[in-house]
Amino acid sequence: MRREKYEAMYDMEAHESLTHKKMPMADRAAQFSPFAALVGYDEVLSETIRQTEERRLATSDKAEEIERKLLVLEKEVKSSPLIKVTYFARDEKKEGGHYLVFEGNLIKIDPYMKTLVFSSSFRLPISDILELEGDIFLQY
Repeated sequence: MRREKYEAMYDMEAHESLTHKKMPMADRAAQFSPFAALVGYDEVLSETIRQTEERRLATSDKAEEIERKLLVLEKEVKSSPLIKVTYFARDEKKEGGHYLVFEGNLIKIDPYMKTLVFSSSFRLPISDILELEGDIFLQY
């Protein structure tokens, strides 16, 4: 019954405005985005997918090596040595973190905060250090 009622309209051309251009499909979809049922779903999904690493414990040999290198740095800190540090950076949102490498000139070892302070104002907790490298260590 309904089909016959609108039969004459099936072959008609769609109306096109003479004053307004046809809106692109991307813009048509965007006008409905404020009504998305799952607002924030993409962010939650990407956060869930993002991987982190577990913190590795340094072996006793590695811990001793780091201690020796820190003693060298205490003696040489006034010369602002260029060092490369591999360290563990905790993740702000998830358990675990990532191992990162930072290279810079050391200007201070803060014994109270137990951090290395670099000329770029970057502060690195000594407890997060996995590896210390630099030409300064070749002299010792």
